[in-house]
Amino acid sequence: MPVERFHAALQAEGCSEFDRPGSTCPLNLLPLFQDPGSLFPAFTGKLAYAPGDYPRAEALHHATLKLPVWHRDEDLPLVDRYIEALHKVITHRADLKG
Repeated sequence: MPVERFHAALQAEGCSEFDRPGSTCPLNLLPLFQDPGSLFPAFTGKLAYAPGDYPRAEALHHATLKLPVWHRDEDLPLVDRYIEALHKVITHRADLKG
């Protein structure tokens, strides 16, 4: 099942905190590895890391969903609801493939 459909199904179950990574990316795509001179002016070379150089890392990143770190006892009921929703979506994945 495409991650977009899986994510939409979780959102439909009320799991709004499942998130697609947008603030993170594979390391080779970070500005530090694309244009290190802006952070390190003494660096005069050019790094050759480009999109597509690490296709497995980029594919994993594309297929990732992330959650906040719930760490308080009062978060446990919310965690349980998310587990139930995740189980429901996984159990009915064949119906969601469309």
